[in-house]
Amino acid sequence: MPRRSSSSWAKLGSPGGSSRAPAVEWNGTVGSPRAGGWHSFRGSARSGSRGAGSHRRLWRATTIVTAVIAVIMVAGAAASQVDMNSYSIAPGQALPVSGMLSLPKGMVHPLKGQVLMADVELARVNLLTWIVDHFSSSTRIVNASSVTGGWPAVELDAQSAVEMEEAELAAFAVVSRQLGYSVVERNAGTVVFGVLPNTAAWGKLQVGDVVTAVDGHQISTNTDLAAAIRRGVPGQEATVTFESLHSVLASSLPGGHGTGRAAGAGSPGGAGSPGGAGTAAHAGVGRPAGGGLHTVTLRLGSYVSGGKGHKGQKIAFLGVSGITQPAYALPIDFQLNPGPIGGPSAGLAFTLGMLDELAGGDLTGGRIVAATGTIRPDGSVGAIGGAREKAIAVTAAGASVFIVPAANYKSALSGAGRGLRVVPVTSLGQAISALKKLGGKLGPAAMGPVPGPGGHSVPPGYLYTPWS
Repeated sequence: MPRRSSSSWAKLGSPGGSSRAPAVEWNGTVGSPRAGGWHSFRGSARSGSRGAGSHRRLWRATTIVTAVIAVIMVAGAAASQVDMNSYSIAPGQALPVSGMLSLPKGMVHPLKGQVLMADVELARVNLLTWIVDHFSSSTRIVNASSVTGGWPAVELDAQSAVEMEEAELAAFAVVSRQLGYSVVERNAGTVVFGVLPNTAAWGKLQVGDVVTAVDGHQISTNTDLAAAIRRGVPGQEATVTFESLHSVLASSLPGGHGTGRAAGAGSPGGAGSPGGAGTAAHAGVGRPAGGGLHTVTLRLGSYVSGGKGHKGQKIAFLGVSGITQPAYALPIDFQLNPGPIGGPSAGLAFTLGMLDELAGGDLTGGRIVAATGTIRPDGSVGAIGGAREKAIAVTAAGASVFIVPAANYKSALSGAGRGLRVVPVTSLGQAISALKKLGGKLGPAAMGPVPGPGGHSVPPGYLYTPWS
């Protein structure tokens, strides 16, 4: 089936990492003359001299139809092999966040409404599906580079999974802070977001590895990693120490235990059933949790610098892009399992859904409220992709309010059906205020972020990806 993504695309699918059907499935059969038709021709042949000629004409017509059908089938099969270097983006589903959550029983409240997250369906386009998608009013076709961002397509699944896990972790931190807990962030290293083919890191590091040291020097941020590599010499060996993203995420939870999905599952849709507390280990991020630290020795590559003061010089090059990986000491045993959906854009919906359950159960004012948008550890909301398609999905799901990033307001409005109010926001605080104006109530448990770094912080280099 097509890839489901909450993401910037997310969710986001690729030609590598999983097999996906076209965005539109053909469901049909090729018929043959009805039995009654054959009987009438036969009866005609028995009743007069014109029957033999009629039978020959029927035989010729049947032969022509069969040949045309064969040509169409061959042409269709050939067209399905012609890649159009594009993706189709179609409305996906709008799903209740409450169905993905399992929170401590003594902390949750009965819900009077629903918070929905929305996704899109993303599929690689071939010539056959392009014809269908081109004439669909609810489907867009975009160039592949706008989805992959220039990364190798085989890494797209894992990148989408990393984005989803980062969204979950940020939502846990924001919810805890909104409930009045002091949750201090620490920088745990640099999570690998992409690896360039034919570089030192290719085949040695994977998307989702968290680099913690290079040649024994501690790595806390992505800038640390870039500096460590640039201190190296092209052609020189370097020893890189890393652990799995799952291990870092599990360490943020009370007791540092378990993950919600089967860690290290190989492809989207291959996730196991919930088996422990915490953020789900998304299928597609390849190394299992609990494996401890790993080391790999590789030979550094090089590139010619164009930077001021180094122009024309050969600089050591690892070939990865990294994001500073935050970790927390979370006060609540969160469990969240969104299934095989990837990408970062469910962060706001997760945050609102958890707050609704933990802070009174009436944040929506009894309404069906949908939300989309990334969430940062300081509660700010960021832009996403597929806003129009998500608006179509949440309209179909019966939502009356759709909270979106301000940057996506016009796009979401273009897909909104009758009766759907689209609300633009740039922060969690604005989203809560909007819901209060619509009759929602935030319970007394939600005291708001405390002063100091435990209430508002964004790790240095958060979701910023310079090459190393």
